[in-house]
Amino acid sequence: MNDLNALVQKVSSDANFRRELAASPEATLKKYSFSVTPEVLSTIKGMDEKGLTELASNFSSDKAAC
Repeated sequence: MNDLNALVQKVSSDANFRRELAASPEATLKKYSFSVTPEVLSTIKGMDEKGLTELASNFSSDKAAC
């Protein structure tokens, strides 16, 4: 879960990372040494920068509600 939290933080705060992640999810995750489940990777694939930002925002909101 630590990688997922770190990934959400990076997506939320780094526009260049978001662009890279949207363009090439697997290579970007490997470049930055993030390890995610196949389900998370499947969710990320095909998302644009706006979608990644919204996903990170929703994840952060859900975590705050816990």
